[in-house]
Amino acid sequence: MNKDSIIANMVIDYFTQQGVPVLCIHDSFIIQHDKEEELKKVLHVASVQVAGKGIEQDTKSNKREFKGMIQGNITGYEIKKRVTVNLPNKVTPTEQYIARRLKHYKWLESSKSN
Repeated sequence: MNKDSIIANMVIDYFTQQGVPVLCIHDSFIIQHDKEEELKKVLHVASVQVAGKGIEQDTKSNKREFKGMIQGNITGYEIKKRVTVNLPNKVTPTEQYIARRLKHYKWLESSKSN
């Protein structure tokens, strides 16, 4: 377990220095899709340094791609731009989220009448 934590710290430190958010949960990492291959390389190098050999990696990233045109008020997207976005397979809203969403819709309706 000590070696696992050293490897995890090396991975987190690397991505923190890059300004890339990474979340470590037990022996797994969550990172943005476009950094997946970099994570695999960093994890391999760290495991070789700490354990003397690479660790078998299991990728659980099942992504769906959306290709389309988007436009909005974000810098670089003021004019329609073609993008490819990786989406999660399925997101199930929690009861808390549904309650907050309902409260938000009620607020929107009440603010329209003002």
